[in-house]
Amino acid sequence: LAVKKWVHKKGTFNNPVYVSKETVVNRPLPILEYFDTKCPPEKRLLPDDPNLRRETLTLCRSFFATLGGPVSKYAYFQLLPDGAVTRKLISEGVPWWEKLVVALFYPILAMLIRRALEMGATTSEQELAKVKAELATVEQRLSDGRPYLMGDRLTAADLACAANAAPVLLPSKFGGNAPTLDEGPEAPRKTIEELRRTPAGRFVMKIYDEHRPPRTLAHEQQH
Repeated sequence: LAVKKWVHKKGTFNNPVYVSKETVVNRPLPILEYFDTKCPPEKRLLPDDPNLRRETLTLCRSFFATLGGPVSKYAYFQLLPDGAVTRKLISEGVPWWEKLVVALFYPILAMLIRRALEMGATTSEQELAKVKAELATVEQRLSDGRPYLMGDRLTAADLACAANAAPVLLPSKFGGNAPTLDEGPEAPRKTIEELRRTPAGRFVMKIYDEHRPPRTLAHEQQH
């Protein structure tokens, strides 16, 4: 829910950043490409064929650029007016002093989030329309009966689609810092339920149901 900058001798980066003794890798797709080369062939998320690989990465970039933004804005349009829900979300897993800041200055934080996302230049309805348009392209791609966006095999494109769409679908295995459908604001519930019933919505839910790794004990202890 917050974007933090991380400073390294090689530059200033936005999260996520992978840091090791050998390298510093910034942004989702370069991190994906870095780790994909280290995976066994059967577990790689990028096709070996150069053309299919390029197409997969193009889809990933599209989902980050044209789906993730509208999803985030629409979600915040629904969440920010409900201070009780949103304060709890952005206080989870943070130090006590950050929880205190959120409790005392939530209206200011909400204003800063709206400003950072440029929400004053759009509306909830406009962002939802963008989300639906992007999900329609997913449905069109799946309309030939293929199980995944690139064909018969799970790729990074499927994960990018699912991850960026999840905040407006709230899959049970989402695992992100978001409320369940029953815990969240009442206003968007009908919209979420409608999106879940679309072919694209069912596809995203399937990706989480079938491919989301279980949360580990260590992860639970950290949160």
